[in-house]
Amino acid sequence: MDEFEKKKKEHLNPVLFEAGAGLLDSQSFEYQIAYLLYLFAKLGVEGLTLKKTAAILDDDEKKQQDNSLDY
Repeated sequence: MDEFEKKKKEHLNPVLFEAGAGLLDSQSFEYQIAYLLYLFAKLGVEGLTLKKTAAILDDDEKKQQDNSLDY
């Protein structure tokens, strides 16, 4: 490894570490929101079924709404 590669690695390591930590945080948050939606649906919150929760998590719920707006 030449001097440039050593310097590049030295400068990029903290940035890549923080990017990885940010990605892990966002995935953890997404999982927690999904689990909360699942629990609400399981409790029988009005207007939220397990089928609708699955559609929300699969990003199909918004697509279905968009299609219903077509004239």
